[in-house]
Amino acid sequence: STRASRTLSGRWSKELSERSTLSADGAFEDVSYEGGTFVDYATGSGGLKLSYSFSELSTTFLSVSGAKYVPARDGPSSHLATATLGLNWTAGYMDWTMQASQSKGGGGNFGLQGAVSMQYTGQRTQLVLNADRQVSSSGLGGFVKADHMRGSWSYALSEQSNTGIDLDWRKNRSITSNNIRTTTGIWIQRNLN
Repeated sequence: STRASRTLSGRWSKELSERSTLSADGAFEDVSYEGGTFVDYATGSGGLKLSYSFSELSTTFLSVSGAKYVPARDGPSSHLATATLGLNWTAGYMDWTMQASQSKGGGGNFGLQGAVSMQYTGQRTQLVLNADRQVSSSGLGGFVKADHMRGSWSYALSEQSNTGIDLDWRKNRSITSNNIRTTTGIWIQRNLN
């Protein structure tokens, strides 16, 4: 099947002090499918995030968010509430993020979720690795828990050209089935300026 989506989003941020920042965001997404058995749907979401910097190298954050899932055809809508606690820090050439989340709603308690990501930036090379278990909207109907792993490597051939490899693996865990999607990409980019 083919998936198409349209998204409208916005973000606001305000520094509360030299170390703390409050931000808010909202988004609306409309998703449709051509072929297959997936369900067209729309979601509206919003949240608040409070960040506190311990130093120039580490920042902790706490966020709360809510989302509403509305299927295009006849069917019940569902709601999801999520609380997340996380930490960002820098060590040498690497930036790390770790977070843990708890979600409720959408037909049940989804239990604990989490995410770990790492980004290495060298003179000519960049490597990004992340793994997470999150709850998100799905064409399988309502909110589902998904396991996701992604790796991306890029190399600067020159000041105008870059090449890279992207690997992506995702497993949606619904009540009726487990849907697995794997994507691989090899690319070359050249700046014409």
